Amino acid sequence: MRRFLDIFVSDGYKMSKMKSLYIGLAVMAVIVLVSALAVGGLTSLLEDTDVTYHDPETGYETDVPSEVYDAIRADYGMGLLRGAPSSAAVLFLVAIVAALFVGADYTSGMMRLYVGRGAGKMENYVSKWLWIFIVTVLYVCVAYLMCLVAAAALGVDGKLLAQRSSATVKAFGAFLFYALPFSAIFVAVPHILRSKAGGITMLLAMHIVIGAIVVTIVQFALGAATVTTDGAVQQSPNMVYLYLNPYYAFDGLGAVEAMTTKELGLVFGGGAMWSVLFFGGGLLYTAKADIK
Repeated sequence: MRRFLDIFVSDGYKMSKMKSLYIGLAVMAVIVLVSALAVGGLTSLLEDTDVTYHDPETGYETDVPSEVYDAIRADYGMGLLRGAPSSAAVLFLVAIVAALFVGADYTSGMMRLYVGRGAGKMENYVSKWLWIFIVTVLYVCVAYLMCLVAAAALGVDGKLLAQRSSATVKAFGAFLFYALPFSAIFVAVPHILRSKAGGITMLLAMHIVIGAIVVTIVQFALGAATVTTDGAVQQSPNMVYLYLNPYYAFDGLGAVEAMTTKELGLVFGGGAMWSVLFFGGGLLYTAKADIK
């Protein structure tokens, strides 16, 4: 236990000195700021132009009420807040931090030195996983704080926040839960590849391929939607299984309150499955493989 604590404290010190940790937080702030400014600027531009609509009661063209633009900004602000970690690109940024953090020991040769001095490979692995989990939770919390500020700037007041607090709190809890599978993924991959460059390349490739390309292919294969006999558009019932894809599930956690029991089972059951598979697989590989 003492050996593990020494490794854990040492890893914490190294993590605190990583510039990428703080650069990632700054990038999150820029992403949220640009997103809020874009929506606020667009609605303000439309508000200043002669945009009209047909009023069925009077039969005349009339200006769009300013309350409509306020509602648009507020709704976007609440959407930004509910899905804050996804809105702020938390997964993308944590993946880079994790690859640099884990891969640095292998690239510099420090891992061989640690093991030669009696620092166990399993203790080192668990320490790395704990710190990446902590960083993921930190990024999730900071993303919510940033998006809360952005939402307030877009016109979200205390009354609207209170009305939708249940959905926001449930989404926040779901994002915290998904810190488990993604910290397991972000630690296992660099440990297997044993390289900063390889870890970053693979994790970002997984984000793009599994999180976007595979989702698009599966949607085409399953049929994202069908048209019923009465002309209504209905989503394919097979689409629900996309929630087994952790990247797809993460992007949908902002709407966790509206999910069905089956969807919730796939989201959280799939998250638990990936946590066990990647954490256990990475730990087993690290324990068995030789340090070269």
